Amino acid sequence: MKILKAQDSRAVWSTEDKSHLLHYLADHVVEMGNGANFKKKTWEGAAAELAKRPSKGAPKTVGVCRSKWQKVSQTPAVYAEPLTLVLAQGSIYHC
Repeated sequence: MKILKAQDSRAVWSTEDKSHLLHYLADHVVEMGNGANFKKKTWEGAAAELAKRPSKGAPKTVGVCRSKWQKVSQTPAVYAEPLTLVLAQGSIYHC
C-alpha cells in the first residue's frame, strides 16, 4: 500500500490529463443520463483509463474525475474543442 505524502494528497491534473478525460467523456457521451449527467459506470471507466496513465499526486478517482468535469464544464473557453464535442454530442442524444 502506497502512503501518500502531503504533496500527493491532491490529484494533479496536467493539460493532457484534462484532455484525456474530456475525450473519454466524448467517446462515451451516449452513456449520459438525463440532465447531461454521466452515469456512475462512465465515471468508473474514466477513472480506470486515467489510472493507466502516469500521473502526479493522488489517484484520479470517480469523485475526482466528476469534480474535474464540473469545473471544466464551467470554463468552456479554456477547453473549447473537447468540451464542445462532449456537450454537442450530449445534446444530440438528449433532444
